[in-house]
Amino acid sequence: MKKNQTLRRIVFLVPFVAFASHAEAIYMVTAKTSQLQELSTSQIKDIYLGVPVFQSGVHVKAIDRKERESRLRERFFKNVVGLNLTQMRSLWSQLIFTGRGYPPPVVDSLDEAVKMLMKGNEFTTFVSDSEFDPNKMKTVFQWTDSK
Repeated sequence: MKKNQTLRRIVFLVPFVAFASHAEAIYMVTAKTSQLQELSTSQIKDIYLGVPVFQSGVHVKAIDRKERESRLRERFFKNVVGLNLTQMRSLWSQLIFTGRGYPPPVVDSLDEAVKMLMKGNEFTTFVSDSEFDPNKMKTVFQWTDSK
């Protein structure tokens, strides 16, 4: 009887372990036609923390995605920027209150983010593997759990 219970537990848990061990990469992307080149982790942190970042004379600007109040957005801010979502909101509240900065523009969907990317070659945003469209976007940074 114990052997069957153990086997059932293993069979039940295997899909969860497999899912948890495969996390999608996070890409920072810009318009395919943009002059922006590869960005470092510290540059991305600076962009999202309100510190101006310039590359080839272009002021690099971030786009935040409201609909990404999800695992991807949480992973991005925690692992790439180094702050959780609560800490990010707190930081931006402080910067706004003191007049030292403003958060990146927030869009409601990936489609809106792509439209902004296409309008201004200085914009960048984060996407997952499944959202990356090589016909419209180019990668300027990639983060995976192995980094």
